[in-house]
Amino acid sequence: MSLQVKYTQMRRKTMMASLFVFIFTVIVTTLGLVFLHSARAEESPASDMVIRVKTDNEGGSDSRSFRLPMLGEGYSIDWEDDGITDQTDVVRAADHTYETPGVYTIRISGTHGGMNFYFASPDSQKIISIEQWGTAQWGPNMDFAFSFAQNLHINATDTPNTSHVTSMRGMFSSASLVNADFSGWDVSNVTNMERLFHNATAFNGDISDWNTSRVISMQAMFLGATAFNGDISQWDVSNVENMKNILTGASAFTGDLSNWDVGNVTDMEGAFFNASQFNSDVSRWDVSKVVSMRSMFSMTAFDGDVSRWDVGSVTNMSGMFSNTEHFNSDLSQWDMVGVETIDGMFSNAVAFNQDLADWNVSTIKSMQNFVGGTTSFGLEQYDITLQSWATQNLQRDVILVTDIGYCAAAPSRQFIIDTYGWKFYDRGSDCGSISVVGAEGNSEWDPITYGGPRSAGAVLAEFSVNGFTPVSYGLNCSVPGSHDGDFAIINNTLTAKTEIKGSNAVRAACVRAEGVSGRFVERIVYVRITAPQVITGASFTTVAGKTVLKVQGDALIPDYSQAFTRSLVTLNRIALPFCAEGFGLTAQEIVDIIPGAPVSDNAPCYWILRDGVQVSNDTQVEVWLPATFNTAYEGSVSVNGSSTFVFNPGAGSGEVTQPTVRTNSGSGALTGTPVILQRPTFSGMAAPHATVTVTVHSDPVSCTATASDTGSWSCTLPKALPAGSHTVFVRVVNPDETVDELGPYPVTVTVSNTSGGATLPSLLKQRPAFAQASRAQILTAEPEVTAEAQVRSTEDNNTAVSPARGEVGTAVPGQLLATNESSQPWSATWWVVAGIVIAGGIILVALKRRKQAE
Repeated sequence: MSLQVKYTQMRRKTMMASLFVFIFTVIVTTLGLVFLHSARAEESPASDMVIRVKTDNEGGSDSRSFRLPMLGEGYSIDWEDDGITDQTDVVRAADHTYETPGVYTIRISGTHGGMNFYFASPDSQKIISIEQWGTAQWGPNMDFAFSFAQNLHINATDTPNTSHVTSMRGMFSSASLVNADFSGWDVSNVTNMERLFHNATAFNGDISDWNTSRVISMQAMFLGATAFNGDISQWDVSNVENMKNILTGASAFTGDLSNWDVGNVTDMEGAFFNASQFNSDVSRWDVSKVVSMRSMFSMTAFDGDVSRWDVGSVTNMSGMFSNTEHFNSDLSQWDMVGVETIDGMFSNAVAFNQDLADWNVSTIKSMQNFVGGTTSFGLEQYDITLQSWATQNLQRDVILVTDIGYCAAAPSRQFIIDTYGWKFYDRGSDCGSISVVGAEGNSEWDPITYGGPRSAGAVLAEFSVNGFTPVSYGLNCSVPGSHDGDFAIINNTLTAKTEIKGSNAVRAACVRAEGVSGRFVERIVYVRITAPQVITGASFTTVAGKTVLKVQGDALIPDYSQAFTRSLVTLNRIALPFCAEGFGLTAQEIVDIIPGAPVSDNAPCYWILRDGVQVSNDTQVEVWLPATFNTAYEGSVSVNGSSTFVFNPGAGSGEVTQPTVRTNSGSGALTGTPVILQRPTFSGMAAPHATVTVTVHSDPVSCTATASDTGSWSCTLPKALPAGSHTVFVRVVNPDETVDELGPYPVTVTVSNTSGGATLPSLLKQRPAFAQASRAQILTAEPEVTAEAQVRSTEDNNTAVSPARGEVGTAVPGQLLATNESSQPWSATWWVVAGIVIAGGIILVALKRRKQAE
């Protein structure tokens, strides 16, 4: 029993000791590991490169993996930065898969030589930061090291060892979040910085102290770096040969590049294209070796002086200043010999309007869209340029495209076409136009009309020129105007050289306006000196045994065509039709067309132009009168809207001049305050078919009547007037829409008067009963015309032809058969000798009788 107890106790002690040893061992081991890890972490070698990656960002590997695109050999990797080196002696790229997706820190030690995401890895978007550059030597190139690393931030405070780097081509291309301080970087051996910050849209770091003295290519270095506006003014670019697209699209860049030595640059194509704010002074640049300046300043704010540039080596200037808003430097001294294309060079160069006439363009082969669009380079500059170029020995079959027109250079342009086979796609001849200030429209056929006689020196018209600024005006057109001698030009005004009376003659003067470089524009100006239609006298005479009222005046018929389309003469307020038809004929010729034609009281026409006076310049009108017309009475006549002329003034008309009233007890004139019936009938005379309204305002009550063919009218009030005093007004609306207002007439009504009538005065002193004629049937515009005309007369059988409706065209010679509807049939054959159908369908014909039937 005691032996068993002792054994048990001893066993327990042994187990306790073993447990103590185990626990101690674990503790010591754990502490050792902690101390060891702590010691390694605290070391954090500065030589190591430290980056962070996010494995589940978009990439070529799966969401738990990352491909490290290093370039060196024999370097080591700690994939989780846990102090444990996971891979050693790694050659170039390495791949790793983590247990779970996430963000991991990777430590790279040894000679890694740098990395290249462009060629070696599709995982450029998985690297999210550089925490430490380390001291390992990069190089000899850093080409595309972080290209397309679109999630990359640089948090490192140290600088990479780039002392042996010779190329940084595309290093941060499209690394759109990179924006760090890169000052202190040793780039002294770099020769290639092509696309270094291409599309690095956030980059605006300090690189002002970079030593670029060995750089040969800066092509597209800041292309699309829209935020970059760093100071690079002191860079040594003396060895740079390629600056193509160096700052293209760098829209924030406003830096000073005036001190750059670009003497070795051969390519500046697109150098500042769309660097919209760029406007540095580059006047002292030596560009003598540059071969291409294509689109160099296109779409910029550039307006610098480049007048002294030596462009003798340039072959391509296409688009060089296109779409610039301010550029207008003098380029007249540029040596263009050797340049082959200037397509679009000044297209939409808004401000540019310099003289290019001195350019030697003998080597240029293409000029499409050379200048034009929204530009100040206009027709005058284009004229001067073409005139100069026509004197040079040009390339053949050149195509010149512009939206600018030419004027004075027309002969030069044609010479270039004929001699060298050039094709011009320009606006064509565009010599501008002369406008008459204040005149309607700008048609050279619209007469300028001025009223009244004009004495010598009177200003008739003022001109302006559209298209260019004139330096002189004159009456020296290539084809003189027919009346140039009547006028003079003073500055931009047309004046009367001698007194021009208002006889309605249209006078033609040819005005010439000249600009610089021989540009000119000519215009025929038609001037009509019109006096208002004024009747100066009227007298009675006899023509062909009939009474005629001869009306004389100034400018009575200003346009002969009016005589055939409407009535121009009114006699005692009655519109009279024209006597015969004709076109462009004198009055005497019209009469001669129908020799021996009877003139009677009932002829369907009553006025005629006489004495062989040209219709378009007539000052005399004769009115044929009915036999019943009393030439001793007072009357009135008006021609073509003239003021009314009263003949035989004060001679009376033989008619009652005041209203009269008939009552049960007799009649009395409406003078004083007459007594009228309670429901009177008013009557009187007016123009045939006039509308007459009589109103008693005090009631009010009115009646209306229409005058008959003879002018008589009457109306009775619809109800009786109350006894007492009243006022009578008469309103007459004539057929020509003129209005006569008569009254007021005070009257008195008594209860005993219940019926009766009052007579108001005639509005026409004389009322001849003119015949009524029907219009001829339609005359069609055919070579041989046969048509029937029906003419009715109220008293006897006479025939005439009135204007007829028809299709627009020309009435050529043909036959016309005229008959009437009287009880004495007869016929006559007429011949159409002249005629025209004008707008509106009025056929104007002149007829001549060939044979009278029995």
